[in-house]
Amino acid sequence: MLKSKIIMVKKYFPAALLCILVFSCITPPRIPDDVLPKEKMVQMIADIHMVESRVGQLSLRSMDSAYVLEKVWEEKVYKKYNTDSATYKRSFRFYSENPEYMEEIYNAVTDSLIAWEKRISNENTGTQPPVAPPDTVKHITRHPLHPVR
Repeated sequence: MLKSKIIMVKKYFPAALLCILVFSCITPPRIPDDVLPKEKMVQMIADIHMVESRVGQLSLRSMDSAYVLEKVWEEKVYKKYNTDSATYKRSFRFYSENPEYMEEIYNAVTDSLIAWEKRISNENTGTQPPVAPPDTVKHITRHPLHPVR
């Protein structure tokens, strides 16, 4: 009985060890050429979160208006980074399917938004020279379909 267990361990141990080594050494997939670089995704996601926040603060009466406004401003984000919604969505999907990348990206987004919030807070308390918010939402004050006359 003991001899058969020893033979079984000797027989399967190399295969088990090989499986452990292979699965522990798997690296994340290479980022495809048609996917935006991580650094650009960090900037775009931060800007899009600020757009969403800004739309939420406007207290629009209609959800349709909020949706249209958000899409218009998102297009400005895409234009700012010389890309389009299809490339952004494809990139977001790739990073979402690879959690190690997405975690890295969202950690950087969080750090970026916290730093931006601190700059704005310091600007409001007068402890630092004023710093302009990112271009994407800096000049947006009215709904694009209802311009100021």
